[in-house]
Amino acid sequence: MKRIFAKTTSTLAFMVGLSVCTAYAAEINMKFATPSIYNPKEISIHWLPKAQLKNEIEARSGGRISVKLFAKGQLGKTEDLPNQLRAGVIQGFDCSDGPLAPLFSDIQILSIPYLFKNREIAWEVMDGPFGDELADRMAKQTGLRPLAYSDLGYRHFSTKDQAITKVEDMKGMKIRTMTNPVHMAMVEALGAHPTPVAWDELYTALQTGVVNGQENPIGNFIQPKLFEVQHHLTLDGHILLVYFYLVNDAWYQALSEEDKGIVKQAYKVAAVTMRGVSVATEQRDTETLQEEGMTIHPVPAAEKAKFQKLSQAAVLPMIKEQVDAELIDLLYSEIAKAEKKFGYQPE
Repeated sequence: MKRIFAKTTSTLAFMVGLSVCTAYAAEINMKFATPSIYNPKEISIHWLPKAQLKNEIEARSGGRISVKLFAKGQLGKTEDLPNQLRAGVIQGFDCSDGPLAPLFSDIQILSIPYLFKNREIAWEVMDGPFGDELADRMAKQTGLRPLAYSDLGYRHFSTKDQAITKVEDMKGMKIRTMTNPVHMAMVEALGAHPTPVAWDELYTALQTGVVNGQENPIGNFIQPKLFEVQHHLTLDGHILLVYFYLVNDAWYQALSEEDKGIVKQAYKVAAVTMRGVSVATEQRDTETLQEEGMTIHPVPAAEKAKFQKLSQAAVLPMIKEQVDAELIDLLYSEIAKAEKKFGYQPE
């Protein structure tokens, strides 16, 4: 499996790394900032799609549109980049919901726990009327427009000593969360104590027992070696971390119809590339965690329903106070349609 994955992704990296033979001098210069660390030799869920995006735009435009990629830290901290995008200092940016939440409260709707049964349903919803409506609202309120959506995988709980296999196991545990009121309310509703800890302090906090566990996508375990201080991974999938590919809307609307189409299609290709790499790397990283000694605990459907009921009872009232009811209704309507399309029966 790993050899096949490496061969496939190496081929992709070679393809997207090919230089574009430009027929014309660039007429439009696009600056795209990414939180990713630049390493073109690494098969990365972050960098590979950005290389693809640059190649697609330049190739489809015959070189008329030039894309310059700025990697992590080159233009400032991740949380500063949405304002640079709003100001037109850069024209493109990609991120998860965290840096966008202070500008656009409706984005919190995607933090409803246990919202999407699987990725296919999420992609169907985000690629349809709900995703379009969310993009239009964000563009109107902030000047930032998502042209495509991807994901960074599901967030799962992990612990050091006591495994979480049922809701009751969480009682009294200190679980690290981000400083996100929705995430904190979810953890508290499940009986644990939400404890915000900075990312760069997480390893030490887990090692010393400041917290008993944490929650993150599987890919986030590898680089900081969280498997050294966490022995159990519970595959509850409480939140799918939706990822946004954004443009400055004023810049985008000023493009010709042809160039709008080029940019939008390139964004969609990059997002779909990221989806594929996300699925593949998650499988690879799960195997790595097992090899490093972590025990993986799937959550049965009946038990997961208990997690969902408790956490949504706490979170939904918070969401309804901050998000337009029409948007919430649209989201649930589109989820129901997607579930029916993929053969799920109403609960």
